[in-house]
Amino acid sequence: MAASETVEIAIVGAGVVGLATALRLVADGREVLLIDPNEPGSGASFGNAGTIAEYACMPVGTPAVLRALPKLLLDPDSPFSLRWPALLQLAPWLVRFMRQSLPAATRANALALAGLLADALPAWEDMV
Repeated sequence: MAASETVEIAIVGAGVVGLATALRLVADGREVLLIDPNEPGSGASFGNAGTIAEYACMPVGTPAVLRALPKLLLDPDSPFSLRWPALLQLAPWLVRFMRQSLPAATRANALALAGLLADALPAWEDMV
Protein backbone atom coordinates (compact mmCIF):
# COMPACT_ATOMS: atom_id res chain seq x y z
CA MET A 1 0.00 0.00 0.00
CA ALA A 2 1.37 3.39 -0.97
CA ALA A 3 1.80 6.02 1.73
CA SER A 4 -0.77 8.27 0.05
CA GLU A 5 -3.52 5.61 0.06
CA THR A 6 -6.10 5.47 2.80
CA VAL A 7 -7.69 2.46 4.41
CA GLU A 8 -11.00 2.14 6.22
CA ILE A 9 -9.71 0.16 9.23
CA ALA A 10 -6.18 -0.42 10.50
CA ILE A 11 -5.47 -3.17 13.01
CA VAL A 12 -2.20 -3.12 14.92
CA GLY A 13 -0.96 -6.61 15.73
CA ALA A 14 -1.13 -9.78 13.68
CA GLY A 15 -1.60 -12.17 16.55
CA VAL A 16 -4.65 -14.33 17.11
CA VAL A 17 -6.88 -11.41 18.10
CA GLY A 18 -5.69 -9.10 15.32
CA LEU A 19 -6.01 -11.79 12.64
CA ALA A 20 -9.42 -12.94 13.84
CA THR A 21 -10.66 -9.35 13.91
CA ALA A 22 -9.28 -8.66 10.44
CA LEU A 23 -10.80 -11.85 9.00
CA ARG A 24 -14.21 -11.01 10.45
CA LEU A 25 -14.12 -7.46 9.12
CA VAL A 26 -13.02 -8.59 5.65
CA ALA A 27 -15.81 -11.19 5.64
CA ASP A 28 -18.21 -8.32 6.40
CA GLY A 29 -16.89 -6.45 3.36
CA ARG A 30 -14.66 -3.96 5.18
CA GLU A 31 -11.27 -2.82 3.93
CA VAL A 32 -8.60 -3.71 6.50
CA LEU A 33 -4.90 -3.02 6.86
CA LEU A 34 -3.11 -5.35 9.28
CA ILE A 35 0.04 -3.78 10.74
CA ASP A 36 2.76 -5.80 12.44
CA PRO A 37 6.54 -5.58 12.08
CA ASN A 38 6.81 -9.37 12.33
CA GLU A 39 5.25 -12.43 10.74
CA PRO A 40 1.60 -13.08 11.69
CA GLY A 41 1.31 -15.13 14.86
CA SER A 42 4.99 -14.80 15.77
CA GLY A 43 4.54 -12.48 18.76
CA ALA A 44 2.59 -13.08 21.94
CA SER A 45 0.26 -15.52 20.16
CA PHE A 46 3.15 -17.83 19.25
CA GLY A 47 3.41 -19.48 22.67
CA ASN A 48 -0.22 -20.44 23.05
CA ALA A 49 -0.69 -21.12 19.33
CA GLY A 50 -4.21 -19.73 19.48
CA THR A 51 -5.40 -22.28 22.00
CA ILE A 52 -9.03 -21.86 22.94
CA ALA A 53 -9.43 -23.07 26.50
CA GLU A 54 -13.14 -22.77 27.12
CA TYR A 55 -12.64 -24.69 30.36
CA ALA A 56 -10.19 -22.07 31.71
CA CYS A 57 -12.72 -19.80 33.37
CA MET A 58 -10.99 -19.54 36.73
CA PRO A 59 -9.68 -16.01 37.26
CA VAL A 60 -6.07 -15.36 38.27
CA GLY A 61 -7.14 -13.74 41.52
CA THR A 62 -8.58 -16.40 43.85
CA PRO A 63 -8.74 -16.92 47.61
CA ALA A 64 -5.81 -19.36 47.31
CA VAL A 65 -3.68 -16.72 45.57
CA LEU A 66 -4.73 -14.18 48.18
CA ARG A 67 -3.60 -16.52 50.99
CA ALA A 68 -0.29 -17.20 49.21
CA LEU A 69 0.36 -13.53 48.38
CA PRO A 70 2.61 -12.70 51.37
CA LYS A 71 4.88 -15.67 50.66
CA LEU A 72 4.85 -14.95 46.93
CA LEU A 73 5.86 -11.33 47.51
CA LEU A 74 8.74 -12.24 49.81
CA ASP A 75 10.15 -15.15 47.79
CA PRO A 76 12.84 -13.86 45.37
CA ASP A 77 12.19 -16.84 43.05
CA SER A 78 8.43 -16.28 42.98
CA PRO A 79 6.65 -15.79 39.65
CA PHE A 80 4.81 -12.93 41.36
CA SER A 81 7.48 -10.32 41.82
CA LEU A 82 7.12 -6.76 42.94
CA ARG A 83 9.42 -3.78 42.58
CA TRP A 84 9.20 -2.41 46.11
CA PRO A 85 9.93 1.22 45.09
CA ALA A 86 6.77 1.06 42.94
CA LEU A 87 4.58 -0.19 45.80
CA LEU A 88 2.92 3.17 46.46
CA GLN A 89 2.04 3.54 42.78
CA LEU A 90 0.84 -0.05 42.60
CA ALA A 91 -1.20 0.06 45.82
CA PRO A 92 -4.57 0.95 44.21
CA TRP A 93 -4.22 -1.95 41.74
CA LEU A 94 -3.15 -4.34 44.50
CA VAL A 95 -6.17 -3.38 46.62
CA ARG A 96 -8.49 -4.02 43.66
CA PHE A 97 -6.73 -7.33 42.92
CA MET A 98 -7.14 -8.43 46.54
CA ARG A 99 -10.83 -7.48 46.54
CA GLN A 100 -11.37 -9.41 43.32
CA SER A 101 -9.65 -12.42 44.93
CA LEU A 102 -12.29 -12.75 47.66
CA PRO A 103 -14.64 -15.76 47.30
CA ALA A 104 -17.75 -13.89 46.10
CA ALA A 105 -15.79 -11.87 43.53
CA THR A 106 -13.95 -14.99 42.35
CA ARG A 107 -17.28 -16.76 41.75
CA ALA A 108 -18.70 -13.76 39.87
CA ASN A 109 -15.53 -13.39 37.78
CA ALA A 110 -15.49 -17.11 36.93
CA LEU A 111 -19.12 -16.91 35.75
CA ALA A 112 -18.31 -13.85 33.63
CA LEU A 113 -15.31 -15.60 32.06
CA ALA A 114 -17.37 -18.73 31.41
CA GLY A 115 -19.93 -16.58 29.59
CA LEU A 116 -17.23 -15.07 27.39
CA LEU A 117 -15.55 -18.41 26.72
CA ALA A 118 -18.83 -20.15 25.85
CA ASP A 119 -18.85 -18.29 22.54
CA ALA A 120 -15.14 -18.79 21.78
CA LEU A 121 -15.21 -22.22 20.14
CA PRO A 122 -18.34 -21.63 18.02
CA ALA A 123 -16.87 -18.29 16.89
CA TRP A 124 -13.60 -20.00 15.97
CA GLU A 125 -15.42 -22.73 14.05
CA ASP A 126 -17.39 -20.09 12.13
CA MET A 127 -14.15 -18.33 11.26
CA VAL A 128 -12.31 -21.37 9.96
